[in-house]
Amino acid sequence: MWLIFSLLVLVQVDTNQTDTPLFPSLNHWEMSFMLLKDPRMATSLHVDHQQLALLNDLRSRPPFKEAFERKMASQRQQHDTISRVLASLDMEIRAELKKIFTEDQLSMLRPAVLRDRFRNGVAPFFDGEVIESLGLAPAEKEQLKLDRAEAQKEYDQGRQKLISAAVQRILAELGADARQKFVDIAGNDLIESLSPNEVDLNIMPVPPEFFRIEPSVVYDTALIKKLQLSPTQEKGINLLEKAYLRENDSIRSGQLSLREWGPALKKLDEKTSRSLWDLLEPKQKVTYFRLISTREFIYDFRRPFRRKAFVDYLGLEPNEVEFFREITEDEFTELQTKLVNHERETFQSLCSKLPIEKRKRLLETFRGVFEMVNRQ
Repeated sequence: MWLIFSLLVLVQVDTNQTDTPLFPSLNHWEMSFMLLKDPRMATSLHVDHQQLALLNDLRSRPPFKEAFERKMASQRQQHDTISRVLASLDMEIRAELKKIFTEDQLSMLRPAVLRDRFRNGVAPFFDGEVIESLGLAPAEKEQLKLDRAEAQKEYDQGRQKLISAAVQRILAELGADARQKFVDIAGNDLIESLSPNEVDLNIMPVPPEFFRIEPSVVYDTALIKKLQLSPTQEKGINLLEKAYLRENDSIRSGQLSLREWGPALKKLDEKTSRSLWDLLEPKQKVTYFRLISTREFIYDFRRPFRRKAFVDYLGLEPNEVEFFREITEDEFTELQTKLVNHERETFQSLCSKLPIEKRKRLLETFRGVFEMVNRQ
């Protein structure tokens, strides 16, 4: 699943640096490929179709490609990694990219790529390339392990607290009947004061339309465990998983263009979800539906209120639907700002525990990264 970037502020990053990237994988050849691979990243950086066409042409242009491959072959003999070879050629590659992209676009490329790679402020400190780049002594690495474990725990707790508060404010606006109906289809994990009634599966679309069914659930071990599958069902799940992975690999390695991947993978997800649904017994379907519904509501509580099947089921009047769409949008925007601040504070707190020179290098590399909201 790709990330959608929303830039809270435009943070300028120096694109005139003359040294190689701190991380080899942050070379411009690999980073620019993300603009072709992920259309949403290209959109977030305001890259137009003409620029993408020029980038694609650059990557396949015989003179540049041949010269590039000769250098790659020469330096590979030194047993260097591909990323390191690309990093050593970064000035030349960046010069070519400057002919295609604006300074603002190039300045935001690195933060956007890092944001795609690191979902929160703790993640960089678990990354092998980041740790290697810091050149920490053995004792410093051991201390970092302790610091990041504690930071991860505090980050998770803080994030859950922020999300729960927003979710509860939304649910508190529902009337008594609508709250009960919500609990009936989503369970009472979010409204513990109510107990769910028996659900008539005939009112539940197959696959469910009230909430987006999670793709790739065939190897969600926590979910599968809660379903209490029979041996026959487990065998069916295993076959589904193998088929899903096989078709997924076929899509990514086949003749489809990068832009065709998304629709093809979505179709595969829908087919797999329907097949999983058909394997379940009635009570298991209710359990499955409630777990997935709760997950999505926590993930993005705007979505259900945009679906006619959901708002009709809750019995909301048109003016109520409009009200909930407005407040969920406002709450979601405010929540994303709070989450980004939480991520940035977590990252800066961990950086503060590093030796000063290493701290400065890491803060500079990640400048602008945790000013972005990321959503799957």
